[in-house]
Amino acid sequence: MATAMITNFFKKATPADIEEQKKRDAMYWVKRKEEEAEKLARDEERRVPAQKVKRPVRRPKMKHQPDMVLISPVEEVEVEKPVATQPPTTKIRTAATMSKTSNYKVEKERVAESMLGSAVTGTLYGQRKGRVTFCVQEDSRSAPLLLLEFAMPTQSLVREMSTGLLRIALECEKSNKNACKDLKAGGLFAEPVWTMFCNGRKVGFAIKRQLVDADRDVLGVMQSVTMGAGVIPAAVAQEAACKQAAVVKRDSDDDQAIMYMRARYERVAGSPDNLSFHMINPNGSPGQELSIFFIRV
Repeated sequence: MATAMITNFFKKATPADIEEQKKRDAMYWVKRKEEEAEKLARDEERRVPAQKVKRPVRRPKMKHQPDMVLISPVEEVEVEKPVATQPPTTKIRTAATMSKTSNYKVEKERVAESMLGSAVTGTLYGQRKGRVTFCVQEDSRSAPLLLLEFAMPTQSLVREMSTGLLRIALECEKSNKNACKDLKAGGLFAEPVWTMFCNGRKVGFAIKRQLVDADRDVLGVMQSVTMGAGVIPAAVAQEAACKQAAVVKRDSDDDQAIMYMRARYERVAGSPDNLSFHMINPNGSPGQELSIFFIRV
């Protein structure tokens, strides 16, 4: 019996069997569509009466009105109105008011020094026979935050750098308690004069100075330079050199050419009286060829 059932199950279907199966499938789907149509009709009959029924509208509740109280008439008496007094205004310390005080520049330098990031742009530039200027900026296109004029000539600095290692230490003494309190509050950038040491030898003084037109011209020429060293030709630097009041006579073209070296420096603040800048080598080597230290003792 089981063998016969298995044989009938796996036997090949004839064309008549195929046609009969197709008729059964067609009848099944026709019946299925009729059932779905009847179901939709019943749902529609239930939905239409429900829409015609109107829901009762609720009336809003009336708020309880307080009982009316009769008040006997009273003679009107004039009452003096109090004079409105304005509260005392507190003076806000703005840039306009700070500019009138002597501490404005000091406070501006202190804020600029505290807002410096871990890396800044440092530029050493100057004429061949002139003195070197050290400029600190946030980037190559920003305004200078510090401008120091070193005592040593540019040629001497280049000769020191040719040895492969250069350490510049700038020292100054702390001010007395009763004198120069503004300098102490302004940070290291507010110190006007520094004693300069180059590789352990005293070479003179470094003096802080203001930005002049000659510096603006030189920095404008180097605005697109992010790092590197080179020479600005005398034809380009001629206008900047003529604007300096100290330049009276014209030197040769080689002497008027401006040598520069710009790089990124890592800023390390050890304490309020200790600050250093270490040149970041572009090739990624760990050695530091140039470092500048600011120490207040």
